[in-house]
Amino acid sequence: MSGLSFLQEHEASIIDIWQEVIESFMIGSLLPKVSSLAESQIEKLRVVLDFISTQPKEQYSSILTDLGCPKSGDVANLLASYHSLLKSKAPIHNLRDFDWSTSLVLGTNKVSNLKEPITSFSFEIENNGKIENKNLELTLEEAEQMLKQIEDARSAQRALMGN
Repeated sequence: MSGLSFLQEHEASIIDIWQEVIESFMIGSLLPKVSSLAESQIEKLRVVLDFISTQPKEQYSSILTDLGCPKSGDVANLLASYHSLLKSKAPIHNLRDFDWSTSLVLGTNKVSNLKEPITSFSFEIENNGKIENKNLELTLEEAEQMLKQIEDARSAQRALMGN
C-alpha cells in the first residue's frame, strides 16, 4: 500500500477525513482523532497538507493523484477552498501540554474569611523551538468567562469554515 491509498479502506467519507485534518491543522492541534485512522496515517495526512499548503493550488490535484489519494479532484477542490487560510497558517507556537488545578482560598492577611475558589492553569508552549511555561490563576467567574470566550471563538471558527 503506497501513498494515501489507505484512505480507500475507511468507511468514513474521504472528504470528511480531509475536512477534520484541515480543521485540526487550522487550530494547531498536534494529533487529533480522525475517524478510524491510526496515528501514523493522521500524521501522513498532516505532512501532505503541510506540503500542499506551500504549493500553488493549481498543482493540488496532480500532487494528490501522484500520492494515490482517492477522489483526488474532490480533495483538491476542498483544499483549494482553504488555500489562503492554509498558506497563511504558519504556526509560531504550539501548546505542548497543560495542567489545571483548583483550590479554595480561605483567607488572606487582610481578610480572614474569604472562601474564594481559584483555578490555576499551567501551559507548556513551544515557541520557535524553545519551550516556555506560562501560568494563569483565575477566579471561578474569570475561568467561566474564559471558557465561554473559547467556546464562542470555536463556534465562530466553525461558522467561517462552513460547519
